[in-house]
Amino acid sequence: MLQDKKGFIWFGTANGLNRYDGYSFKVYANDPLDTTSISDNSILSLLENSEGYIWIGTTDGVLNRYDRRTGIFKRLYVTSEFKFNRPRNEKNVDLPFPYSRYNERSITSIVEGNDKSIWIGTWGVGLIKYENKTGKAIQFSDNKDQLNGFKSNRVKKIIKDGNDFWVGTIGSGLYRVTENNGKVSFANYKSDSKFSNSLSNDQIIDLLKDKDGNLWIATYGGGLNMLLNEEKIISPDKATFKKFIYNPENGNSISSNFITSIIQDDFGAIWIGTFGGGLDKYDYKKNHFTIFKNNPNISTTIYKNEILSLLEDSCGNIWIGAHLG
Repeated sequence: MLQDKKGFIWFGTANGLNRYDGYSFKVYANDPLDTTSISDNSILSLLENSEGYIWIGTTDGVLNRYDRRTGIFKRLYVTSEFKFNRPRNEKNVDLPFPYSRYNERSITSIVEGNDKSIWIGTWGVGLIKYENKTGKAIQFSDNKDQLNGFKSNRVKKIIKDGNDFWVGTIGSGLYRVTENNGKVSFANYKSDSKFSNSLSNDQIIDLLKDKDGNLWIATYGGGLNMLLNEEKIISPDKATFKKFIYNPENGNSISSNFITSIIQDDFGAIWIGTFGGGLDKYDYKKNHFTIFKNNPNISTTIYKNEILSLLEDSCGNIWIGAHLG
């Protein structure tokens, strides 16, 4: 989900791109006979860049750029030039439903860099930097022919943090990406059973930088992790992650270890979407969780416990995208 600068809310669904103006929905769907329509109806990621274009990542691996002035979608085949290599160290990390519709070239995350380049996360060809001005695409992946320090083909989330980026991968943990004078370097944070301060899990689904600069890491199976702002500059082997793990015997526990989305609202509360455990609201200062779950006997409860995405709009409303609903 995305709220643009004009206030419209955009929803990426398995059946097209939807725009909500506060009154009604407009649906943008693929037309096989129209090359200026969106390339695919299965939408995975959205971005509004500094120029006001809406960028859309699709399951088919095509990056779409929507120009609201003309109503035209431009298709950029940035993933097609890269060969898919089965990850050597990620053979057993295929995530179960709800991520089963992804394929190797699916575009899972899109972020704009300071130089107006577009950084693209994919499900099978790694991390791609698309230079918007030149049309050049640079790949970083677990490819035996590349020696760039990035060892993952499956990227789930990218966020910007000052001049750096944080990249969450499936099976290879968390990367801090630094670009300096055109040179890109990587620092990798991984789960290690020998070190209790390390990440709880290497399957990173979502990332959040909060108002204090702290980094929150949502994992699929390892609960929620948090890295304090001052810890982010420490080398990966010395960083200390605070963990929030589901404990059925603790009444003030996170509701599930399968975290799918995380946002911070204007009041500072952390909202956590889970797959199966409903929606959690965490007050960091009070160290208190409030859990919202579906009750089929009460119509005003949350519709589903399988949350896929979260958004706070400009009016402070929390929008919840749920699986099959």
